[in-house]
Amino acid sequence: MNERIKELVLQAGFSETYGLQEKERLSILAGLIVQECVDICNLTTDRTYLNGIIAGDKIKKHFGVDE
Repeated sequence: MNERIKELVLQAGFSETYGLQEKERLSILAGLIVQECVDICNLTTDRTYLNGIIAGDKIKKHFGVDE
């Protein structure tokens, strides 16, 4: 789990001692949310299409989410 995602998990009120199963589920949830954001960026169909792809790549890199 990326450090930024860990920070957000703590901000959401989860304990720092959450178990391995919770960690895996939170990591999956974070990946799904990030992927939806990336998909929205990639759906741009006008002249800003390339900017959408670049934004999507930056989102994935920021949160440490692989394709």
